[in-house]
Amino acid sequence: TVTLMAHMHAECKPNETDHRHAPGDGGGGSGFEMTLWFGRPGALLRLSPEDESFLETMRAYQQSMERDAAHLRQNTNEMIHRGHWDGGNISMQEKWQKRSTERFERFPDLGKEDLIPVPRREKLGTSSEERGLSLGDFIKHTFVVSLERRPLKRQQALRELEACGLAGAHSYLVNAVDGDGIKTQFDLKRKHAGVFPGYNGHKMHQISLSSGEAGCFMSHYSIWLYMHRNNISSALILEDDFEVLAENAAEKLKFRSKVGEILQEISDRGLQDAWDLLYLSRYPVAIDYLRISKNLCIPGFSYWTIAYILTLSGARKLLNADGLNNMIGLDDWFSVLSEEPIDERCVEPYSKRYRSFFKRNLRRLAVVPPLIMPSKGAFLLSDTAKIRNENKFIKDLPLVDAGLRGWEGQAELAANASCMRDWKPSMRARAPGAEPAHL
Repeated sequence: TVTLMAHMHAECKPNETDHRHAPGDGGGGSGFEMTLWFGRPGALLRLSPEDESFLETMRAYQQSMERDAAHLRQNTNEMIHRGHWDGGNISMQEKWQKRSTERFERFPDLGKEDLIPVPRREKLGTSSEERGLSLGDFIKHTFVVSLERRPLKRQQALRELEACGLAGAHSYLVNAVDGDGIKTQFDLKRKHAGVFPGYNGHKMHQISLSSGEAGCFMSHYSIWLYMHRNNISSALILEDDFEVLAENAAEKLKFRSKVGEILQEISDRGLQDAWDLLYLSRYPVAIDYLRISKNLCIPGFSYWTIAYILTLSGARKLLNADGLNNMIGLDDWFSVLSEEPIDERCVEPYSKRYRSFFKRNLRRLAVVPPLIMPSKGAFLLSDTAKIRNENKFIKDLPLVDAGLRGWEGQAELAANASCMRDWKPSMRARAPGAEPAHL
């Protein structure tokens, strides 16, 4: 799609033939159509509103990738040097390792040391920036997932929070669970975590679950649990390599106002109680399910968890969906739980298993076009992608610590240590009402 878009010209004009009406749209559809010209005269393709929202999102992705490629060409050595630690001397690296182990042991809880307040240096002003605040308290509760051993990414996130007006009370950096600290399968097993039965990667990417992806899943899970325990009605959840899309500093400062206006639109359409998760950034893999308006859609299968607003009902659905003990990539999982039908090509060969296993009731919306994209260099510096040697496949981890060899109970422990299971057709997610003890 991205390659195709580079060779076509888009023209927007009023749409008088669209009969696919969105909820609360009053029968007007998205109000426009996009006609694409494919190089030769008279070659036209009429797109549905859902095609349009998909392409608008892909265009933002394409621009982000082009910018990222240019940044990498100019900063290759720096990116390679930052591959693991993001700087820091040997003494500091040892402290980070020790604290990452302590953080893993606290999971699923968030201790006081894991919630780092983000101070605000400048006072923000206009009432328009607070629009939508009454519809949820995402401005009061912003959580940024951040690894302590990535201080340069953390500093970039702090600058971005300040620039878009999100720094201040109830805005926190959250110490992430470091996938590098998951050394054995038993580490996950004793935290009641595991891999979806028989999972070895979807056909689309053929990548088995990695320790980095498990750490990402567990980091977000801790935030959902914190929302549940503290009755937080909604929260903005970010990852530390986010960047708000804006032409200049003044435009970036309008981010809160833009989100508030979108929340207001959701309310005006009578949908304020009809969603659990709102993507502010995503990479669409399948055509969107329904275009609601110029600014909103019900997305198709999508990747990324870099920026989303989650309601309390959404947090509780995720906690109760038995995902921790049946992990796949977190972004895959959001789409798998979607209330709408899944494009089965995106999750082959597991589509039938997912349908029978999980209760699919997550109500997702997405902003069109995205308001946020990954920052420059984010993919090369990713701690979930299989680029770094430290990021291991869970299936390749030893069952137990090698230091236990020779211990008389080692064999019995190893026999029950695996967090990997074979698939059986009778398997189902944990029954409602059988929540883990920490809920």
